[in-house]
Amino acid sequence: MVLALALLGLPLGVLWRVLTPRVEMLRVDGGFVLTQENPEQYMAADGVFMLLTGGAGIIAAVVVWFALRGRRGTLVLAGLAIGSIASTVVAWRFGRIGRDEYQASIVDDEALYQVGWRVWRAPELLMTDFDVTDAFASLGSGDVAGMWSHLSLGVLAAMGVVAVTIYTMCAAWSRFTSLRGPDPYDTPPTIRNDEANRD
Repeated sequence: MVLALALLGLPLGVLWRVLTPRVEMLRVDGGFVLTQENPEQYMAADGVFMLLTGGAGIIAAVVVWFALRGRRGTLVLAGLAIGSIASTVVAWRFGRIGRDEYQASIVDDEALYQVGWRVWRAPELLMTDFDVTDAFASLGSGDVAGMWSHLSLGVLAAMGVVAVTIYTMCAAWSRFTSLRGPDPYDTPPTIRNDEANRD
């Protein structure tokens, strides 16, 4: 289940890349400038990502609830949470492929772009700082607070939070204490002889 959810991140990443509004930049003498003073598109990438992954979290929770009926419980809930976070990390990394090269090209190789050319900034999440390599480097240097700052999920947690919430709501509304169906120790109500004879 965790692997299947992680692979779901690939199409989510493609959708995020396609649907996110881009920030337009203009090549002028000395570098690039924004064509708008305070473009809203900077935050649009986070909003689109949160809506996509939140919706995926709802679908994932409902599918897992019905598809894994015989295994419902805390282990499935934990797998759903871990798989959802893995899915958002895959979507984020896959959706931003080429961004680093793009950034390097407009900073280091401005000769490629003539004055007047317009380029569009590749999507990136602003409300997250999730880098395991930097986290381990901070931990190795004894900076525990710095380690946690590099494990800040931000909008990457949206799918997990939504999926766990929906799955827990399904469990709360279940009429079976085991969540998996009729409990084996439940006995059907008995019918008294006089009521049976009445029928």
